[in-house]
Parts: sequence; structure tokens; C-alpha cells
Amino acid sequence: VQDVDTDPRTSGGAEGFERLGVRAFVRVPIVRAGRLLAFLFLHSHDTRQWTNEEIELAEEVAHRLWAALE
Repeated sequence: VQDVDTDPRTSGGAEGFERLGVRAFVRVPIVRAGRLLAFLFLHSHDTRQWTNEEIELAEEVAHRLWAALE
């Protein structure tokens, strides 16, 4: 989400994000055997266009983090 104020998925709850200081975020689901186990959230205090490289890195970190926790 590049901007919680303008994204239709989050605009209705933008005040809650603003109270947390979140203006943009990436949410990476951690799924094993078809079951949702957790999410890794990355957020920014400013609007932001997340690059494909940043999203791929977040996905890799989520997978490694879960593997370390198992």
C-alpha cells in the first residue's frame, strides 16, 4: 500500500494507521501447507512506492524468519 489515505483497501481506516505513524506498508503472508501462520509487516511514515526488489526482499526475510522460528 503506497498511501493509506488514498488506497481503497485502507482509506476507511486511515486514522488508525496515522495514529501509529504508518502512511505506507507492505504485508507479507507466511503460509505453510496452505495454512496462514503469520504476517510480516513493513511500514513507512511517509507515502512510498515499494520497489519489486524491496517486496522480494521482504518475502525472503519472512521465509527465513519463519524457518528460524520453527
